[in-house]
Amino acid sequence: MKLKQLEGLLGSLQQFENPKIELEQYPTGPHIASRLLYTLLYGYLEIPSFSIIQAENSFGDVSDKVVADFGCGCGTLGLAAGLLGAE
Repeated sequence: MKLKQLEGLLGSLQQFENPKIELEQYPTGPHIASRLLYTLLYGYLEIPSFSIIQAENSFGDVSDKVVADFGCGCGTLGLAAGLLGAE
């Protein structure tokens, strides 16, 4: 799955309508979530204005792994991980 596809899918998720800052309910937007999980999966991130940011190795920390997103908001990161092949 391409980065833009993942970000587009995550963009359709419903976020907090009225997050409570005192409870640290900060929604993770599709832009941040897609890039975080994409980097964990592939070990690099393509950014047009910066060419390619290359990590030492491909981490492989998402695909075919069990990923949990416990009480951390709207579940954006957990859903992104699932879309990228996590259990």
